[in-house]
Amino acid sequence: MGTSIDPLQIQFESAPPLKEEIAQDSYSPNPSAIASKDPYPAAVVQLSDTQLESLKVFVDEWLQSLKSSQQPLLSEWSFQEEQYRARSMGPQTVPFVGACGDVVPVVAMAVDPVHARLDTGIFKADPVFVLKALKKKMLDYTQ
Repeated sequence: MGTSIDPLQIQFESAPPLKEEIAQDSYSPNPSAIASKDPYPAAVVQLSDTQLESLKVFVDEWLQSLKSSQQPLLSEWSFQEEQYRARSMGPQTVPFVGACGDVVPVVAMAVDPVHARLDTGIFKADPVFVLKALKKKMLDYTQ
């Protein structure tokens, strides 16, 4: 169970050794071996240069497509949040100077009760299983 491990058999390669440790130990790892280690594993599928270039073009076009398809959604969500917040527009000049610019939060009035009902229905529900202890020593587990 308690086997001893020789520290010279194990090397931590993700950080260079401290200068004090190099000066004290007779064993020091090769710093160029640590720096030259590739951070990525070897490729599983070997691609030629033309295949790699066409893959890069495909991924770039795909990411641009995803970004452009997300932009309308972001605009819609921004508009919906503005409608939900219903911030006052301040004094108005139409229909007359100094007209009230308060906005009625109709969206919030419709969304908040539904959200509250869902929240109550999901998080305040009675447990599906009710356990009853048959012995007194099991009471701690059933409460």
